[in-house]
Order: sequence, then structure tokens, then C-alpha cells
Amino acid sequence: FSLPTALSALRPHPSLAGFADGLLRAQGERGECRVVCFSPRHDLTLGRMTPDAIRRVVDMWADQTTALGAGYRWVQVFENRGETMGASNPHPHGQIWAGSALPVQAGREDASQQRHWAATGHRLLLDYADQEGGGPRVVLEDEDWLVGVPFWAVWPFETQLGRGHDGRP
Repeated sequence: FSLPTALSALRPHPSLAGFADGLLRAQGERGECRVVCFSPRHDLTLGRMTPDAIRRVVDMWADQTTALGAGYRWVQVFENRGETMGASNPHPHGQIWAGSALPVQAGREDASQQRHWAATGHRLLLDYADQEGGGPRVVLEDEDWLVGVPFWAVWPFETQLGRGHDGRP
């Protein structure tokens, strides 16, 4: 399923060299990039795979997130599909990026969730799911899952997956 990429944007042992030129600054970040092929069939998208095959992909995502999360601060799983998103491989595939830095947007989300917890004792995303349930942004909802377009969506095809109300962790 998952392979480290040779031309990764993130590497476990990056160059320690930095760059500074006026307003421009850069430095290496420790991390890993992995490519995940969902199927050996080039014509098969994730949405057209069997439930068992999709389950194997989701289980692999969870395993990779757990393993990489043990050594990195941020793990992001995403599907690469279409030229618009920069996919050069027609295969149904995705990527997993893990890095030592927390992206700015993720840091804001984390801070919002912590403030909500401190103020209410509730998990923000579960409260959000309760509010959005059955609403116009919900793509699919059953007793186990809520799939919806977040109110704060940034990407044109962004959805968020959450456990159903009875499956609160």
C-alpha cells in the first residue's frame, strides 16, 4: 500500500541549512512523505471500489497515521486525483505527509478545540456534528458516520468524516 517517495518534500533527515534573504526565510523540516496506491487498476477510483477494498485503505490510513504520529507532530492523509490537484499518476492514489511542524491552520483549529473544551467540557467537533446533523452540508449520515462539507471548507471538494453520535470516543 504505502511507499516512501524518493523525491519527497519532507525527509526524516533534512538538510540543516537555512535560507534568509530579506523577507524570505526557509529551513528544512523533518518529516516523511508516502504515496499510497489504492488499487492496481488504473481505471478504478476510490469511490468505485468495493466496501472491503475501501475498508483496507481506511485501515491502512489509520495504521499509518498512528505509526507516523508517534514520531511527528502533524500527519495529513489526502487523495491525489486529477491534474488540477497536481496528480501526475493516473492511478487512484493518495499521499500521507508527516512533519515536525504544526501547520498554521491546524494550530488554529487545535486552539479553538481546546478553548471550547475548557469553556464547555465538550468536544467541539462532536458539538458541531450535533448542530450540522441532517443539515444542508451533510453528504451522508447513518448511525456510525457523519460525512459533511465543513462550514469552514477551503478546498472545492472538501469533506470531513466523523463518528456517529452513539460512537463518541
